[in-house]
Formats: sequence, structure tokens, C-alpha cells
Amino acid sequence: MLSIYIVILNTLKCHLVRAVAPCPTLLSPVPGWPRIAGRFARWLLCMLLAGACPAVSALPETKLTASDRDAGDNYGYAVDIDGSYAVVGAKREGTSAEGAAYILYKNTAGTWSQQQKLVAPLRAASDFFGHDVAISGDLVAVGAYGYNGEAGRVYIYRRSGTNWSLEKEITSSSLGTGDRFGYSLDLSGSTLVVGAYRDDDGGSNAGAAYVFTRTFNVLLKQAFW
Repeated sequence: MLSIYIVILNTLKCHLVRAVAPCPTLLSPVPGWPRIAGRFARWLLCMLLAGACPAVSALPETKLTASDRDAGDNYGYAVDIDGSYAVVGAKREGTSAEGAAYILYKNTAGTWSQQQKLVAPLRAASDFFGHDVAISGDLVAVGAYGYNGEAGRVYIYRRSGTNWSLEKEITSSSLGTGDRFGYSLDLSGSTLVVGAYRDDDGGSNAGAAYVFTRTFNVLLKQAFW
């Protein structure tokens, strides 16, 4: 019971501390406090509330923007991080929402900076490249659900040194117009999962997920639901 009161009242600690008089002795009652069984519990609660409130301070932060930012790019629409690398999607970057993704790197001093801009090899209007992104180790996955009439496509980039290059374009022969393959995705090690929430194989907009495994630098379709 004591722990419950502590959890609840600890959130009010900094508001109440100014009104708390010096705590009474262990054997003294505490008028006005909640009736917690035992004088020791009341004394302990008073001590907790009367403790000095920690100073409120902002956490260290770094605000990052694209080196070529422009109005309406939607930079930051999707983000992911793995260790010293992060990837940021800007699905409306370009003149007609072709989209882009940006690789960020944190150096040994803890400073983040843009390392590289990624775009699809053949950009097209309303591809929304960068709508979702994922990074795992030396691999980055970028979804472009608007590709080819919203059939969708995913692009895999691999890092070598400080350079990220396109390794594979991911699609499926079962995709149709409007499936939006790549609308959501995630990457873990050598496994990629891609959502196509408007896939119609199981009925209108029933949806599907595709799982791919990377073997000898090639991503192979592993399973389909």
C-alpha cells in the first residue's frame, strides 16, 4: 500500500514540497496526511515529499535539417536509428513528391551530421520515396509506396566505408496497382519485412506482408501472407 501512495504522490512532489513543514519525529502523527497504516509509513512519506525537487533541465538535443531542404519536403516523416547511424525520410522531397532519404552519422565527439542523400535511381512523381525507412547495421531500407501506380517498391542500400550504394530493388510478382507495397517496413539484421496494406488477394484491401532474407548479398522472398 505504501508503494502505491509513493507512486501517486511522487508525481506531485514538486508541487507539494513548498507546503511541507519540517518532518515530525518518527513517533509523531502527521495531521493532514493520508491515513497510511503505521507512523513509520507516514514519516517516510513525509521525508520523500519534503526532499529537494530536482532541477528541471532540457535533455541534450541536436536539431537536424536536410542540406537541401525546401518547403513541403516532409523531412522527418519517417526515422530510424542504429548505433551511430540514422536515416530520415522526406517523402515529398523534389518537385513532385519523388521523395528522398538522408543518412546521418554521429562522430566520436557525439556530433550528428548528414552523411549522404539517397534517392531512387529512376525518380518519378508521387513515388513518396522515404515514406518509411529502416536501418540495421550496414543496410538501409527505403519504401516508395507510390511507385508504378502505387504498386510500390523498396530500395536496399548498403554501406561501404562512408558511402551508401543501392544494392537491391525489392518488389514482388504478385503486386498490383494500388497495393502500396513499402508503405511500412522494418529491417533487422538480414531480414526485411514489408507491408502492403491495400493488397487485394484476400479481398478488397485485405493487406499483406512480405518477408525477405538477405543471402550472399541478394534479398530473396521468404514468405508471404
